[in-house]
Amino acid sequence: MNNEKVNAIITLLEDEASDVRQMMDSQLKQMSVEELSELCEKSREVNTEISLHIRDICEEKENDFFVAELEQKVSNDDLDMEGMAIFLSRFIDHSVKAEDVKSLLNDLTERCEDYLQKHFDENRGAVLARFLGQVEQYIGDRKQYFAIGNSSIYHALTNKKALPITLSVLYIVLGKRLGINIQGVAVPAHFVVGVFEDDPVTYYNPFDAGKVMSVSDCQSLARRAGYPFTDDMLEPVDVRPIILRMLNNLQYVYTREKKASKSRAVSKLLKIWTERVFGQV
Repeated sequence: MNNEKVNAIITLLEDEASDVRQMMDSQLKQMSVEELSELCEKSREVNTEISLHIRDICEEKENDFFVAELEQKVSNDDLDMEGMAIFLSRFIDHSVKAEDVKSLLNDLTERCEDYLQKHFDENRGAVLARFLGQVEQYIGDRKQYFAIGNSSIYHALTNKKALPITLSVLYIVLGKRLGINIQGVAVPAHFVVGVFEDDPVTYYNPFDAGKVMSVSDCQSLARRAGYPFTDDMLEPVDVRPIILRMLNNLQYVYTREKKASKSRAVSKLLKIWTERVFGQV
């Protein structure tokens, strides 16, 4: 896109007549993400306000791609935990590529396999929790708990800090890859995991470096959050409530950070998820 065309677009966008601005916005929405990104970059040197406006339109267009992608995934029943975690990571940061997340997971899986082999005579769930929490040092982000990246498994893999539910998803994904029956446990306000091939089930707190939790510890978590404990809180949950909880977390954070475009997109994702996965209105 040459400078003459960029200047012409900026001039029209600067026009105070609402019909002209609406016409230009309509034309901008017809452009590709690549064209909008280029226009945003070039216009930054001329008019910062217009550049930000173009960036917002570009982000809206990118967000719409993710809404369409989720609709397709739901239609195809392509809702495995790993795939959905990668999807959310890409939604949170559009520069993240699925193959990069998978590569990091592959490397982590390989290291964990080696560690499991060295400790073949121990409980596999306990070894995996020790590997992630103590060897690899994945822990909860206590200082920046509400940082947007803490809902991304990619962010967790690269920074080794995240929300309880995001770290729990990492345990679940790695467990599935290694044939260990680790599942999510939706304790109110603090997600944990359980190894359901153990009898009795062993619970771990990924936020606290994979620390073993007793049933009493889980009860205390619920009560401290203001919920009366019930036995069903320790039942395993699948991808449906996990992703719902992660989307609600994102909605809260984007609203808190005044990220209007992202918040609107999450609302659309939530609508698809609740209506077509849960059958709720």
